[in-house]
Amino acid sequence: MFSTFCESHASEVPFHAIARLLRAAFRVDELADDDAARAQLRSQVVGAQAEDLLLLDDMLGIRDPAAVPPEIAPEARRRRLTALVNGAYLARSTPAIYVIEDAHWIDQASESLLSDFLSVVAQTNSLVVMTYRPDYRGALTQTLGAQTITLAPLNDSESVSLVSELLGRDPSVATLSAQIAERAAGNPFFAQELVRDLADRHVLLGERGGYRCPDPATEVSVPATLQAAIGARIDRLDGTAKQTLNAAAVIGMRFSADLPAALIGETALTELIKAELIDQVRFTPRAEYAFHHPLIRTVVYESQLKADRAALHRRLAGALEEADPGSVDENAVLIAEHLEAAGDLPAAYTWHMRAGAWLTIRDISAADACWRRAQQVADRLPADHPERTSMRIAPRTLLTGGATATRQWEACSSDRLWRLRLCFEVAFGTGSAPPAGVLTSARRSRWRVEVK
Repeated sequence: MFSTFCESHASEVPFHAIARLLRAAFRVDELADDDAARAQLRSQVVGAQAEDLLLLDDMLGIRDPAAVPPEIAPEARRRRLTALVNGAYLARSTPAIYVIEDAHWIDQASESLLSDFLSVVAQTNSLVVMTYRPDYRGALTQTLGAQTITLAPLNDSESVSLVSELLGRDPSVATLSAQIAERAAGNPFFAQELVRDLADRHVLLGERGGYRCPDPATEVSVPATLQAAIGARIDRLDGTAKQTLNAAAVIGMRFSADLPAALIGETALTELIKAELIDQVRFTPRAEYAFHHPLIRTVVYESQLKADRAALHRRLAGALEEADPGSVDENAVLIAEHLEAAGDLPAAYTWHMRAGAWLTIRDISAADACWRRAQQVADRLPADHPERTSMRIAPRTLLTGGATATRQWEACSSDRLWRLRLCFEVAFGTGSAPPAGVLTSARRSRWRVEVK
């Protein structure tokens, strides 16, 4: 079984979900270094063209820094990646299950590639399982032959059965059992959190399925909402555990052990696992953790003081930049997101623009999204910021001329090329050319000739 997950803060990071799924499916995540990962990939994708393998390396984040990706249009890149991935899976005879969690947060590039993959799943020995909220109406819900299972709230008898399983059948818990079932209102996670809250408060003694209430005659207060139940459990944590949970909430739904440590130093992951607030979801080659439920992360994130949360976002942006300097462009979208959340608008603008430049030859829609975010950030700058005007011009020029010029370069007029050059000079300095990777060598030659 191979799985991936989508996160709200990564919904604009192209290939975020599909890259995780393919890294798991090709088993490159199990390897210690990129050289071994590339060798593993080539052993499974036999007969592929060298250029196509470079495209796949690039998407999976295992490209050899010395190898330059093919200079092709983003749409052609997507078609070649789709053909390569689909061909590899059609050639497989081993049954497999692919799981995509929280697809309502999927990025557009991953959604497109996964949609193409789903079109050939019926020809393989594979099963694809997706979870998403009812309001998601994206391409993945339109797959022919797919079956939809809608999860309704538990009915009264199912709620009573669940609570009995959680509490056990000791006569002392009978009154609490009815109270919990009524308050949970068919939400199984709410029922679980209420039981955990009561156990934390020592209203219940024992363990799951075998609790007893030492004083059943005493009236017990039960949290009114699920958020209140989660918040109450968090409040009872010690200082280090709370700091660890706060740092993890800023990082995302899933995280490695090193990132919280980079933000706060000492961590208390074991205590949080014991409290069932997080789970360890991977053990080798690198430990990985996840919040027990998305709502736990939401409550933790929103309960932090704004200044404390901003400081964590700022530290996380720095940690992402320093952790892997060779992949910093791949992380530019995330770095920009965290800097914007930290309130550092000038730095966020720079990283949004950098992300757009890197994505231009990979995914035009994603590049446009980065430039729109840069435009919004620039518009929010104080009126007296010395570079506000130029910062507002640059992304608008890219959106009105740059992306179009990239899509239709051969038909690009000298006037449009001049405007594109003006944009890059405003964004990156007078006399500058587009960053490496934005233009092919032939187009760079045309740039120098036509804009002198």
